[in-house]
Amino acid sequence: MERKFYPMREGIHYTGLMDMIKWINEIHPTSEMRMIEIGSYIGESTTIFADNFKEVISVDPYVDGYDKSDISTADVYAPFNEVYTEFLRNTIHYPNIKSIRETSENALKVLREEKWDLVYIDGAHTLEGVHFDILHYKDVIKEGGFLCGHDYGWGNIRHNIGLLLDDKVDATFIDGSWIRKL
Repeated sequence: MERKFYPMREGIHYTGLMDMIKWINEIHPTSEMRMIEIGSYIGESTTIFADNFKEVISVDPYVDGYDKSDISTADVYAPFNEVYTEFLRNTIHYPNIKSIRETSENALKVLREEKWDLVYIDGAHTLEGVHFDILHYKDVIKEGGFLCGHDYGWGNIRHNIGLLLDDKVDATFIDGSWIRKL
C-alpha cells in the first residue's frame, strides 16, 4: 500500500489561512512579525506563513500515533519520519523558517525566553495538548500580539478556548482558523 501525505492547505484551507493573515495585516504588518507555529506537518502552512511573516518557528515532534482521533495519523498516511523529510524538502528554500523538532512543552523551555508577535496552534488535538498550548503559549506573546490556531470546530479546541480565553475570539475563518488579539 502506498502511503501519502494528508492534504492540509488546499482550497478553503488555503483561503481561510490567507484571510486570517489579511485580517492581521489590517492591524499590523505581518512582514514585521515573528511567529511560532505549533504543528507543521509537511510545511504547507509553514511556507504560507514564511511568505508573509519575518520569522517562523516551526514546532513539531514528528512522532507517530500522538492523537488517534487526528486523521493525519491514520495508517493510510505516511509515518512521521517521512512527514518530517517532506517538511524539510518543502521548507529548505526559506531562510526565515527555523524548525524545532520537539513537543510544544519541550520547545517552550527555549521559546519562553523571548516574546513573540503571534502563536498559531495546530499541534496535538487532545484535550490536554490543546489546554497546554493555549495556557502556556499565550504567555510568550507580546502585548497586542495574537494567539490563534486551527480546527475551531473541534471539541477540545472549543472547550479550551471557552475555559482559558473566556469563549472570546476576535474572528474565525472558513478553514477553521481562529484568532484572538491579546
